[in-house]
Amino acid sequence: MIDQDIVHDKTFSPLSSERIEAMGQLSASFESVPDRQQAFEDMLRLSSDKCDEVRESAVSSLSTVFSKLPESGKIQAWERFINLTAYPSEKILKAAVQALVSTFPHNSNKENAWEDLMELVNSNSSLEDVRTGIIRSLPTLFLHIPDRKKAYSDLVHLAEKEDSDVLRELIENPDSINPQFPEEDLEKDRKECEEKGKISEEKSRKECGEKESIEEGRKESEKKLIGKKKSEKKEVGKPERFHDYEPSSEKAGAFERARCLRKDAAEFSAGSYPANLPDKKEVVAELIRLNSDPDPLVRRGAMDSLLALYSRRTGKMQDIWGELLERTKDGDSAVRKETAELLAHVLPGVEEKAGVFFDLVHLASGQDTQLRKRAAELLSGAFSHAEDKKRAWGELVRLASSEDREVRRGAAKALAPAYPEVPDKGKAWKDLVRLSGYSDSFVQRAAARTLTPAFFHVPDKTGAWRDLQLLIEDPYTYVRKYAFRTLARASLWRSLKAENEATYIYGLKEAAGYFKEASEIPFEGDTPEFYRPFYEAYLYIIVSDRPLEKARLETKLYLSKAAREARDLEEKRKLLDKGEKFAELLQAAGKLSPEDLPARKKLLETCIREFDRATELFKNTEEEAITAKKIVKKEYPKIGKVLLEQKLKETLSGIRYKARITCLKAKGTPAENLACTVSLKVRGWKFEALEKDRKELDRQLESLLNVLRSKIPFVPENMYIFEKIEDIRQEEDLLERYKKVARLVSLIPGARMPSRK
Repeated sequence: MIDQDIVHDKTFSPLSSERIEAMGQLSASFESVPDRQQAFEDMLRLSSDKCDEVRESAVSSLSTVFSKLPESGKIQAWERFINLTAYPSEKILKAAVQALVSTFPHNSNKENAWEDLMELVNSNSSLEDVRTGIIRSLPTLFLHIPDRKKAYSDLVHLAEKEDSDVLRELIENPDSINPQFPEEDLEKDRKECEEKGKISEEKSRKECGEKESIEEGRKESEKKLIGKKKSEKKEVGKPERFHDYEPSSEKAGAFERARCLRKDAAEFSAGSYPANLPDKKEVVAELIRLNSDPDPLVRRGAMDSLLALYSRRTGKMQDIWGELLERTKDGDSAVRKETAELLAHVLPGVEEKAGVFFDLVHLASGQDTQLRKRAAELLSGAFSHAEDKKRAWGELVRLASSEDREVRRGAAKALAPAYPEVPDKGKAWKDLVRLSGYSDSFVQRAAARTLTPAFFHVPDKTGAWRDLQLLIEDPYTYVRKYAFRTLARASLWRSLKAENEATYIYGLKEAAGYFKEASEIPFEGDTPEFYRPFYEAYLYIIVSDRPLEKARLETKLYLSKAAREARDLEEKRKLLDKGEKFAELLQAAGKLSPEDLPARKKLLETCIREFDRATELFKNTEEEAITAKKIVKKEYPKIGKVLLEQKLKETLSGIRYKARITCLKAKGTPAENLACTVSLKVRGWKFEALEKDRKELDRQLESLLNVLRSKIPFVPENMYIFEKIEDIRQEEDLLERYKKVARLVSLIPGARMPSRK
């Protein structure tokens, strides 16, 4: 028997391989574990893991133990499989479909389960692999349906839309699967479904104002129903009106009403919209409606699909951008806010982007806070499209000194990608040096960090070198650290230009020294130091009289340091992957001949290029660590670290108490299962100290919020709960965030929940 406590702890391991191993152990020993409920919750939680391999393993484990689950567990697992069919990963959605098919015979309520599958197949928002996977399994599923007459009727309706040999065989020869199915009932169903198809089509044509005759449409529908040709593609149903997304029970007819979006749908198919799209104002109104959906998959998928369809059919995405700019002038702040949120969705499809950058500059300089923030965030991607790069750079520098912090940050982020395209790089270098002394620490870091890649483009490298020598004496920590790194990169540049081995080695030694100086500057946050250990190891190998042996030793040491540096970081896997690539370069250095200077220079150039590719990863890691440290520091002065921890413990205790009471209050109501699940989850929250437990506590909170979002129906009556969830996610004050969680827990009994039949 496995030690369940050890396996449970392993499900929280930062290593995906250990989480996968835990899933295998739990599914193999499920019948013998002491606490099956805990094992089930571990599997269910990891089916939403951030790692696709873990997610896939958890889905497989859940399907393996499905028949051994209690009724409530089967319902939760089935709902999770349904939700995962919208996950934007081919292997995950295929695993979800396979789980649905394999667990269907063990589902206690097969009528509801069959309706779920039919909804997936008929929904325009389902992905093609999902529909295909379910349709191919229909012969097996059909054997387990209690009400086969209704199921056969569903299949006839489905055949009108899907060109499938499996469906055709099922409809034309149902006896091959169920010889006892009465032939007279089948014929009756065929006629009833065909007649419903005619009625539905006539109604749809009248409402849409179609010009074609109903009789022609009826004949076309009949041809499709009997499968005129195997190679003919069936026309996907179109909605009556542009805004029709109401659920409909009518699935028959070539022009069926568009079904409502499933909450977790990732995409719309192009067939979800009518052939003649409305004008730009109505398209923007529809985008605003879609953008109000709380599920990010729905927002991204549906909006991208609509924009792509509009662009393909009209070729005038520029019109949508122009309409958005007009709406930014509206006197209603709510309208401006809605418009601001659409800018990022529309911008990529705009055909003429030459003037977009200055449109954004205008918005970032305006009076509306939301518009300023959103526009500033897009400056980085729009800079390359600006025709007047000199003027555009000047605007970036101006905005980097804006009074609005969000505008400053957006402009500062655009500096690094913009610099290589600036015509006057000498002046731009001076701008970066000046901004590195700005009072905003984020602007400081962004400007000082940009100096490193900028050095290779600046024409006056001697003057730039002198500027860097001054910056290493700067009072600001960030500026000194990045100035040293830039000097190190400049020394590597000297090695690349070396004409003899002595100059090459001298440049390497100088670079290693500067990287050492940079690493020894106190820095906020626990960030990895990849530069110094790599170039020190590289130097040792190059100057060694036994380079190959030295390379083996230094490679092992470097990987050990890299793993140690990354042990507590969420992006551990990415950092270690980079470390392994750098280790391969160290091994390659050991194989070079000391006399082959061109080969050594070429390898050094490869090393520099690999580090350039990792720059964004290192920068994000550093910024995350700095931001986390600042949040804690910001909170300490308010009430003091010890008092903050004490208040947080009291708040967590209050959350556990409220969750228990909520579970009791919800007994016998549709919200009982959800309330008691929440109580069980928060019971395991542990907290002792900020530095040690904060990251795990935040992870558990995010898991709880995901559970609530997945289980609470997205209906108007529950909108206030979704707003509370989003409010918690946006709250920056740590203590206040968990106080809001306590208030959210007390709202659960009032949530409108479905009653399972």
